[in-house]
Amino acid sequence: MVQLTVASTIAHLKGILALQKENLPEALATEEAKIEGFVTVDHSLEDLKKISGTWQHIIGLDEEKVISYALVMVAESKDDIPILAPFFPIIDDGIKRFYNNDSYIIMGQICVDKAYRKQGLFAAMYTRLMSQVNGSFDQLITIVATKNIRSMNAHKHVGFQEMRISEKYQNEDWRIIIYPLS
Repeated sequence: MVQLTVASTIAHLKGILALQKENLPEALATEEAKIEGFVTVDHSLEDLKKISGTWQHIIGLDEEKVISYALVMVAESKDDIPILAPFFPIIDDGIKRFYNNDSYIIMGQICVDKAYRKQGLFAAMYTRLMSQVNGSFDQLITIVATKNIRSMNAHKHVGFQEMRISEKYQNEDWRIIIYPLS
Protein backbone atom coordinates (compact mmCIF):
# COMPACT_ATOMS: atom_id res chain seq x y z
CA MET A 1 0.00 0.00 0.00
CA VAL A 2 1.35 3.41 -0.99
CA GLN A 3 1.49 6.13 1.62
CA LEU A 4 1.99 9.80 0.71
CA THR A 5 4.06 11.71 3.22
CA VAL A 6 6.89 14.22 3.40
CA ALA A 7 10.59 13.43 3.06
CA SER A 8 11.69 13.69 6.66
CA THR A 9 14.78 11.48 6.83
CA ILE A 10 18.11 11.08 5.04
CA ALA A 11 16.86 7.64 3.91
CA HIS A 12 13.90 9.35 2.21
CA LEU A 13 16.22 11.80 0.42
CA LYS A 14 18.49 8.94 -0.67
CA GLY A 15 15.40 7.11 -1.95
CA ILE A 16 14.50 10.17 -4.02
CA LEU A 17 18.00 10.22 -5.50
CA ALA A 18 17.86 6.49 -6.34
CA LEU A 19 14.52 6.87 -8.16
CA GLN A 20 15.81 10.00 -9.89
CA LYS A 21 18.90 8.15 -11.23
CA GLU A 22 16.64 5.46 -12.74
CA ASN A 23 14.70 8.11 -14.66
CA LEU A 24 17.43 10.39 -16.01
CA PRO A 25 17.71 10.33 -19.83
CA GLU A 26 21.08 8.56 -19.72
CA ALA A 27 19.52 5.68 -17.76
CA LEU A 28 16.69 5.18 -20.26
CA ALA A 29 16.56 3.96 -23.83
CA THR A 30 15.63 6.80 -26.19
CA GLU A 31 12.25 5.30 -27.05
CA GLU A 32 11.49 4.61 -23.38
CA ALA A 33 12.28 8.22 -22.43
CA LYS A 34 10.02 9.41 -25.25
CA ILE A 35 7.09 7.25 -24.14
CA GLU A 36 7.54 7.13 -20.35
CA GLY A 37 9.03 10.57 -19.74
CA PHE A 38 12.17 11.41 -17.82
CA VAL A 39 13.65 13.76 -15.24
CA THR A 40 16.30 16.28 -16.21
CA VAL A 41 18.19 17.40 -13.12
CA ASP A 42 20.57 15.05 -11.32
CA HIS A 43 20.43 16.46 -7.78
CA SER A 44 22.80 15.81 -4.93
CA LEU A 45 21.82 15.11 -1.34
CA GLU A 46 22.87 18.66 -0.47
CA ASP A 47 20.67 20.05 -3.28
CA LEU A 48 17.63 18.24 -1.89
CA LYS A 49 18.27 19.60 1.59
CA LYS A 50 18.81 23.16 0.37
CA ILE A 51 16.23 23.77 -2.37
CA SER A 52 13.13 23.16 -0.27
CA GLY A 53 13.86 25.89 2.27
CA THR A 54 11.47 25.38 5.18
CA TRP A 55 9.10 23.25 3.06
CA GLN A 56 9.27 19.49 2.65
CA HIS A 57 9.37 17.36 -0.48
CA ILE A 58 6.38 15.06 -1.01
CA ILE A 59 7.09 11.34 -1.38
CA GLY A 60 5.18 8.15 -1.96
CA LEU A 61 6.32 5.16 0.08
CA ASP A 62 5.60 1.49 -0.46
CA GLU A 63 6.65 0.22 2.94
CA GLU A 64 10.05 1.98 3.23
CA LYS A 65 10.81 2.30 -0.49
CA VAL A 66 10.43 5.73 -2.12
CA ILE A 67 8.31 5.07 -5.22
CA SER A 68 7.42 8.66 -6.09
CA TYR A 69 8.41 12.21 -5.26
CA ALA A 70 7.55 15.85 -5.89
CA LEU A 71 10.39 18.24 -5.08
CA VAL A 72 9.71 21.67 -3.64
CA MET A 73 12.05 24.48 -4.65
CA VAL A 74 11.87 27.94 -3.14
CA ALA A 75 12.75 30.98 -5.28
CA GLU A 76 15.66 31.76 -2.95
CA SER A 77 17.37 28.64 -4.34
CA LYS A 78 17.22 29.87 -7.92
CA ASP A 79 21.00 29.93 -8.29
CA ASP A 80 21.56 26.54 -6.67
CA ILE A 81 20.58 24.42 -9.69
CA PRO A 82 22.49 25.74 -12.73
CA ILE A 83 20.20 24.28 -15.41
CA LEU A 84 17.20 26.08 -13.84
CA ALA A 85 18.86 29.42 -13.05
CA PRO A 86 18.27 30.97 -16.52
CA PHE A 87 14.52 30.46 -16.17
CA PHE A 88 14.06 32.54 -13.02
CA PRO A 89 14.33 35.99 -14.67
CA ILE A 90 11.69 34.83 -17.18
CA ILE A 91 9.48 33.51 -14.37
CA ASP A 92 9.90 36.67 -12.27
CA ASP A 93 9.05 38.88 -15.25
CA GLY A 94 6.04 36.76 -16.25
CA ILE A 95 4.63 36.60 -12.73
CA LYS A 96 4.77 40.38 -12.37
CA ARG A 97 3.43 41.13 -15.86
CA PHE A 98 0.72 38.51 -16.25
CA TYR A 99 -0.29 37.71 -12.68
CA ASN A 100 0.46 40.99 -10.91
CA ASN A 101 2.24 39.34 -7.99
CA ASP A 102 5.52 37.68 -7.15
CA SER A 103 4.47 34.99 -4.70
CA TYR A 104 5.37 31.61 -6.14
CA ILE A 105 7.02 28.31 -5.36
CA ILE A 106 8.63 25.94 -7.84
CA MET A 107 7.83 22.28 -8.18
CA GLY A 108 11.42 21.24 -8.80
CA GLN A 109 10.81 17.77 -10.23
CA ILE A 110 8.20 15.05 -10.04
CA CYS A 111 8.65 11.34 -10.67
CA VAL A 112 6.73 8.11 -10.21
CA ASP A 113 8.41 4.68 -10.35
CA LYS A 114 7.44 2.80 -13.53
CA ALA A 115 5.72 0.03 -11.57
CA TYR A 116 3.41 2.56 -9.88
CA ARG A 117 2.36 4.72 -12.84
CA LYS A 118 -1.26 5.14 -13.93
CA GLN A 119 -2.49 4.78 -10.34
CA GLY A 120 -3.16 8.47 -9.64
CA LEU A 121 0.06 9.16 -7.72
CA PHE A 122 1.08 12.08 -9.91
CA ALA A 123 -2.16 13.95 -9.18
CA ALA A 124 -2.21 12.85 -5.55
CA MET A 125 1.29 14.22 -4.93
CA TYR A 126 0.30 17.54 -6.48
CA THR A 127 -2.83 17.67 -4.34
CA ARG A 128 -0.70 17.07 -1.25
CA LEU A 129 1.91 19.64 -2.32
CA MET A 130 -0.74 22.25 -3.13
CA SER A 131 -2.45 21.80 0.22
CA GLN A 132 0.94 22.14 1.94
CA VAL A 133 1.80 25.47 0.29
CA ASN A 134 -1.67 26.95 -0.32
CA GLY A 135 -2.12 30.24 1.50
CA SER A 136 1.61 30.93 1.44
CA PHE A 137 2.01 31.34 -2.33
CA ASP A 138 -0.19 32.54 -5.17
CA GLN A 139 1.31 30.33 -7.88
CA LEU A 140 2.95 26.93 -8.28
CA ILE A 141 5.33 26.86 -11.24
CA THR A 142 7.33 24.17 -12.97
CA ILE A 143 9.48 23.91 -16.07
CA VAL A 144 9.12 20.99 -18.50
CA ALA A 145 11.14 20.08 -21.59
CA THR A 146 8.74 20.13 -24.54
CA LYS A 147 10.02 16.75 -25.72
CA ASN A 148 8.86 15.27 -22.39
CA ILE A 149 5.37 14.73 -23.75
CA ARG A 150 4.23 12.44 -20.93
CA SER A 151 5.09 15.09 -18.34
CA MET A 152 3.47 17.89 -20.35
CA ASN A 153 0.24 15.90 -20.67
CA ALA A 154 0.22 14.88 -17.00
CA HIS A 155 0.68 18.51 -15.90
CA LYS A 156 -2.14 19.70 -18.18
CA HIS A 157 -4.33 16.94 -16.75
CA VAL A 158 -3.94 18.27 -13.19
CA GLY A 159 -4.66 21.85 -14.31
CA PHE A 160 -1.35 23.53 -15.14
CA GLN A 161 -1.47 26.21 -17.82
CA GLU A 162 1.29 27.37 -20.11
CA MET A 163 2.88 30.60 -18.93
CA ARG A 164 5.22 30.98 -21.89
CA ILE A 165 7.88 29.22 -23.90
CA SER A 166 11.39 30.20 -22.91
CA GLU A 167 14.40 30.59 -25.10
CA LYS A 168 16.17 27.44 -26.09
CA TYR A 169 18.51 26.30 -23.36
CA GLN A 170 21.14 23.61 -23.92
CA ASN A 171 19.52 22.78 -27.28
CA GLU A 172 16.17 22.05 -25.64
CA ASP A 173 12.83 23.83 -25.83
CA TRP A 174 11.22 24.30 -22.44
CA ARG A 175 7.78 25.37 -21.24
CA ILE A 176 7.16 27.27 -18.06
CA ILE A 177 3.79 26.15 -16.74
CA ILE A 178 1.81 27.53 -13.85
CA TYR A 179 -0.94 26.49 -11.48
CA PRO A 180 -2.76 29.34 -9.69
CA LEU A 181 -3.13 28.55 -5.98
CA SER A 182 -5.36 31.47 -5.09
